[in-house]
Amino acid sequence: MPKWRTKGDVDQGGYRDATLVDVIVRKTCRLRDMARVDDVVSGEQLLPMIAGVAATGAAHPVRVLDFGGAAGVHFLAAKAAFPARPMRWAVVETPSMVEAAAAKLGNDELRFFADIAAAETWLERVDLMHCDSALQYVPEPETTLDALIGLAAPTMLWVRLMLANRRERFVQTSRLKDNGPGPLPEGIADRAVSYSAIRLPHAAFLAAHERAGYGLAWKARDTHTFLFRREPR
Repeated sequence: MPKWRTKGDVDQGGYRDATLVDVIVRKTCRLRDMARVDDVVSGEQLLPMIAGVAATGAAHPVRVLDFGGAAGVHFLAAKAAFPARPMRWAVVETPSMVEAAAAKLGNDELRFFADIAAAETWLERVDLMHCDSALQYVPEPETTLDALIGLAAPTMLWVRLMLANRRERFVQTSRLKDNGPGPLPEGIADRAVSYSAIRLPHAAFLAAHERAGYGLAWKARDTHTFLFRREPR
């Protein structure tokens, strides 16, 4: 199975930008120490993830592979929603994010990996595959899509996914302040950050799930969020 790789792994930009990684980790540490996650993280991001965890119906602990899960913000939201539920939450991220986040945010329930296969090994099984705005930023999204579907998780949740009528390459630019939960840490100047990205064809994305026996359980009206279910084999 592929490791997490982006164009930024080559040019040290994009999601391997050292300042970007530092900002996201520091923001997430601040969020962890706050009383309420939903004071910072919007309902648009919280509700699909909470619905995904609830949809697993898994025996304790629920085991989640969070592809592109940054510094673990989705784990923090899930624990806020289900504080008594034991979890094993594996975030698959860039090597630079894994190193920085593991040191400050990793714990018995939350671990960070640069490789899908290593995350799967730690989890032992996957109840929920969760991917929020990440698939489009890997250099070979088709290969990564197949690897994630190949986990055979009963529940697959894709959030803020970028699809198109045909395969499209593009460059996305965002502000540093808009990455990670909450405002910029003190002493960090805002600037633009650019990422290479690829939109997959909508039809091909759906067909890949259908071939693997998944049914579309729910789709947001904006079509950027998809919840697939499949009975375990």
